[in-house]
Amino acid sequence: MDNSRNKYWFNLNSETLLWKSEENVLLYNTKVQRSLIFENNIKLDQLITQLQDIDNLYCIEIAEAEVNNNLLSTFIKRTVSSRFGNIQEAIEGEKKPVFLFPVLKLQSSMNKVDHFVRDNKNMLSYLHEIKVHLNEIQINDSSCIEKQGKVQDIPFEDLVSFLKTFTNCSSLNSIGLCGEELLEYPQIEELMDELSENKITKILHLPFGHLVEGTEDILTFKKKPDQIVVIVPPVIEPDKFSSVYERCKLLKVDMLWQFNILSEDDYLKAEGIVDDYKLEKYTVLPVFNGKNQGFFEEFIYLTEEDIQTTKLSKREIFAHQALNTNYFGKLTIKANGAVHANPYMPPLGTIKDPINNMLCKELSGSSSWLKIRDMQPCCSCIYQWLCPSPNDFELAIGKSNLCHLSNGRG
Repeated sequence: MDNSRNKYWFNLNSETLLWKSEENVLLYNTKVQRSLIFENNIKLDQLITQLQDIDNLYCIEIAEAEVNNNLLSTFIKRTVSSRFGNIQEAIEGEKKPVFLFPVLKLQSSMNKVDHFVRDNKNMLSYLHEIKVHLNEIQINDSSCIEKQGKVQDIPFEDLVSFLKTFTNCSSLNSIGLCGEELLEYPQIEELMDELSENKITKILHLPFGHLVEGTEDILTFKKKPDQIVVIVPPVIEPDKFSSVYERCKLLKVDMLWQFNILSEDDYLKAEGIVDDYKLEKYTVLPVFNGKNQGFFEEFIYLTEEDIQTTKLSKREIFAHQALNTNYFGKLTIKANGAVHANPYMPPLGTIKDPINNMLCKELSGSSSWLKIRDMQPCCSCIYQWLCPSPNDFELAIGKSNLCHLSNGRG
């Protein structure tokens, strides 16, 4: 019997995402959260092109000769054995199997803007987090030489009026308060009282040094924060940490310990503190100071293996294609009243401007909230959508990506 004319249905599972370039083909299965990568070739490129055609619904007919073709067999066998897809004989008279094609509905940047701006009247539904700098050291430039070293406080009445325009009608989850002299802000207690009128989580971001004595100030607050983020510097004396740790326990407030690190040694010290004090809630934040590029390259930059073994859901990957998961839904208010979607970018306006206008401006301009990896070299890399969204590290260092695939992998 001649089986050379047998036909088969070859399909990818709806949990499997597919990308190709001239050099490679990448499969990522969001159910098992694993990836497979193959070298591209003429025959495989033709097969992938058919699978990427949405009209084929992730299922194509192939002949037995193609199944056994040396240029295709490895791809088909690995895909099926890994349960990324399946192959079955195409029986005459039976209908073609149908599979859901995994595709993001927003296909172009213009459609993206339409979705977020024109088709959604309630812009406030996108706002989830605000960080307010209650005070800051004034910028040292020629326009304010006579004010160098002075602390600028954000105008209290203007801030409260601005917040009241949306805190009760938005999807806002949290308001973070920070500042150069946060506990010295004249209306700090009054502001806490105002914010306590709603269910929004209130977070104080306090440098470690401010809590050496500042815990006594917080104890006097009628309305305490829901959480305090303690910013621990890279170099900290053990006895000082012990003292502040004991003081913080008196506050009976949820504490998150943020360890800022500049080097591997800093990380090991932070790890030691976490173990010694059995800290349950903590985070380690690398800080770029212009002198620790080597540390970032060795420990922060992603390798190809890091990217291949990343664990992402289908929703997370689609999110990378549509919006910036680091910035979306967040605003920062500076002490001068400027409102930013990202402090590294120009302001959208001030606290005297309508919030809806600023949100619309950001979603139309795509400077932060919708900033994705659609620029070189990332847009030429097959791992484009598996990588995290652009972040502050890249802006601080001045690179468009932080990986060891500097030219992208085609």
